[in-house]
Amino acid sequence: ASQRILQIEARPSPFYQFAMSESNSFRLLNLIKPGLRILPEVVTPEYRVPFKEKICWTAISLFIFLVCCQIPVYGIITSKSADPFYW
Repeated sequence: ASQRILQIEARPSPFYQFAMSESNSFRLLNLIKPGLRILPEVVTPEYRVPFKEKICWTAISLFIFLVCCQIPVYGIITSKSADPFYW
């Protein structure tokens, strides 16, 4: 009884071949490149934003956040227990 030995050629998957660079090393960037076409690009800023303006916008957004934290969410039943984060 002779046995047949099947030789299976080990070939890398198409995704792995796609991610290989010219130097035959795996590069994650080669996998990501096709998806980058659908992402919008960010334009470089026209001018450098001054520090005072950054602080002003940070203070405004912090104030809005703190005001919105005090507005109760509709449908949530409040408990009478002590809440350390309520002020």
